Amino acid sequence: MEGSVSIELCDRENMERLLRMLRRSRRAVFRALPPDRLGLFLAAWQGLASRGSRIEDMRNRLEALFGLPAPAAAWEEYILPARLDPYHTMWLDSLMQTSDLCWAGCGPKKIIFCFESERALFVERPDGIEEALAILPSARGRYSFMECARHSGIPTGELTDRLWELAWKGIAANDGFHVVRSGALHGFSPFSRESDDPRGARAAFHRWESTRPMAGNWHIIDGGDVERDALEEEELRRDRVRALLRRYGVIFRELLERELPPLRWGVLFRTLRLMELSGEILAGQFFEGIPGPQFASHEAFGMLNEELPDDAVYWMNAVDPASLCGVKLEALKGALPPRLTTTSLSFHGSRPVLIARKNCAALEIAAPPDSPHLFRHLELFKALLGRQFNAPHSVRVETINGTQACSSEYADAFREFGFVPNYRALELRRRY
Repeated sequence: MEGSVSIELCDRENMERLLRMLRRSRRAVFRALPPDRLGLFLAAWQGLASRGSRIEDMRNRLEALFGLPAPAAAWEEYILPARLDPYHTMWLDSLMQTSDLCWAGCGPKKIIFCFESERALFVERPDGIEEALAILPSARGRYSFMECARHSGIPTGELTDRLWELAWKGIAANDGFHVVRSGALHGFSPFSRESDDPRGARAAFHRWESTRPMAGNWHIIDGGDVERDALEEEELRRDRVRALLRRYGVIFRELLERELPPLRWGVLFRTLRLMELSGEILAGQFFEGIPGPQFASHEAFGMLNEELPDDAVYWMNAVDPASLCGVKLEALKGALPPRLTTTSLSFHGSRPVLIARKNCAALEIAAPPDSPHLFRHLELFKALLGRQFNAPHSVRVETINGTQACSSEYADAFREFGFVPNYRALELRRRY
């Protein structure tokens, strides 16, 4: 006890309770925020409420997302563009060439980003090296697509399928991202040069080449036969907790349901309690409406004690890592749309103002047509059209709040923004 100079004994369970009581007594008075403030906090924490504009901003925002499983195309379609204005695809290529940054498969057409040296934090040691050695000449080298073709002796179409299959299993990977970007545009499926193509032989050959993972070099991921003792395993779990807190600031069971298995709540809960006892993280009720325990980093707690950016206007896809769509919390039920990639949202502070469903064909707008902030929310469409990777040629709005777009009360404002009538719809075209 404080002031004691002699050795004292205490039951372990009582000591844990005393430590928690002592820390709570020293913590500043904090009143839990309403559940609708959680989305704004996540947007501010992950950099959506104030988008970055430099490669340094991208580095910070991407590092917070290390270990996040997401569809390969999603990273440059809506995850990074929602956090950066502008986002240049060459930034990602540059970081992969000049740092330890790499990508790894974690399921069909899904990848994570991480540092090569920290891969074990997020993915388990892959099995199936023998399967990979039938395609790649060695487990130690890096090989071009054509070198793999000569070694395996199989047709390039079959080789393409097998390389991507190894990638999704986390057995093999490519040292560049251009191959992922190109594969996503073609569904990671090879095109047969022998098939009929109305555009002629030269066009067919170009398509044949573009659907093969020709760029960069392929290599087998080193699983490493690392044997860890109990202390090393515990430190590994602590690093996983730190990665999650960099991502979310505040974590609870429902928020981690879509993480990779090593980063799930059940695996890390004991470690969370130990880190709380050591004083590294905080436990408490930071947001109302969350039924179980909540844990926060000291940095996040500092942000919670400050004013959140209520005047910020920002957008995100419904399946963005900062999105609460589909998170199983009773307090948020009915407040947000389902978690679908075809849905995007624009927020003003903590309030969703524009919900674009069915790839923007059906809009729901919770602001009057003469709102001074309406154009700020319509910037969502310019962001979708202006992205460098896989941008649509146009955005076609068919209904607004259930009314045909051309005859709705918002039609004049949309025309002023740049939309044009096009067969019972309003259309915004991409400008080159």
